Parts: sequence; C-alpha cells; structure tokens
Amino acid sequence: VWYVAYGSNLSHERFLCYIRGGTPEGSDKAFEGCRDTTLPREVKPEILDRELYFAENSKGWQGMGVSFIRNESSHTSKTYALKYLITREQLEDLAKQETSTRRTIVLDFEMTIEEGFTIFRQAWYGKLLFLGLDDDVPVFTLTSGTDRQNITRPSDEYIRTIARGLENQHALSTAEIAIYLAGRDGVVPLEADEIHNIIVNRDTSRA
Repeated sequence: VWYVAYGSNLSHERFLCYIRGGTPEGSDKAFEGCRDTTLPREVKPEILDRELYFAENSKGWQGMGVSFIRNESSHTSKTYALKYLITREQLEDLAKQETSTRRTIVLDFEMTIEEGFTIFRQAWYGKLLFLGLDDDVPVFTLTSGTDRQNITRPSDEYIRTIARGLENQHALSTAEIAIYLAGRDGVVPLEADEIHNIIVNRDTSRA
C-alpha cells in the first residue's frame, strides 16, 4: 500500500524511525519501529486536495501543535505530501505508533476503500483515509476523525522538520516554504518572514 505523509514525516530520515525504530532529530519521542523493518520499496512526492492545519499539544514536539489534514477534500486546497510504498503490516504498525498504543492495530483496508475511511481508534491519528489508487495500489493516510480540534502553533523544530522535507522532496525554496505555511490554522499569526527566519534558525520576536 501507499502511505501518504504530509507533516513531519515529509522528512524521509524521520519516517525511517517508524520503520526501524529510534528517536528522530528534533523530537523527544523514541519509536519502537515495525515488526518488518524493510525499507519502503518506493518513495515519491504527492499533492493532496485537503487543507493542512496544526493542532493539539504533542509531548514529542515540545508540547506544541502537530499537523493534520481536513477530512473533506477541496479543489482550492493544496498540501504537499510524500508517498511511501510499504506493506499493510507496516502501515498497521505505523498506526500503532502514531496513536501511542501498546495494542496491536488491525486495519480494515477493504472497508476503508469501500467507505472512504474507517475510524480504528479514538486518537489524534485514529482515522484511516482512502485517497484513491496509484497503478492499482491503494493510497492511505492518517488524520483525526474530527476537524474540531484545539488549534495550536507548531514548535520551531517541527516547522524546520517539515521545511527540510519540502526542500528535499518537493524542491521548494525557503521563501516558498514560508509562503506555503503562512496562513495555515495554527501557524497564524506568524507571517511568512517570521517563518522564514525560523527555518533558517534565526530568532523571531514571536518564537
């Protein structure tokens, strides 16, 4: 299956911690990894027609916001993403880590394809979304089951992690990344120039 990342897992190096285990750069959380530590068979950029926003308070990211996408698609929305070709078991293990549970997660892929989504756990990333097919291979992502969340600002390190992924995977410049993130729920009231300064690791008055 294809798993689509749109937040901090735009960083390929960070995503591999979900596969192999370990603590990614900039995070305070160690991941156990998957039962199958085989690396993704293929990785390629993607653009989603769903709105990106930041919410909640993540212990792994200095108690600040993390990324989600809206449940409904919109022709006016453009979210840069990255697709990883992994096994179904690996996606289940990824869902386990993303929802911070010790229980084994079993995802109903067929029902998700038929219904468009399934909610497998009441957690931040407890909703499995079906996004279509790529060469007959199903494409999925994880997000919240509701859009009514506590909108919160992401940490500077979280912003820089996303920026590294956007630079490496979508070849965006720092200026383009700053404009892309400006105006997103959770990033407001930061302006593009302040986001630019965060990315290049300079202090801002609102950081």
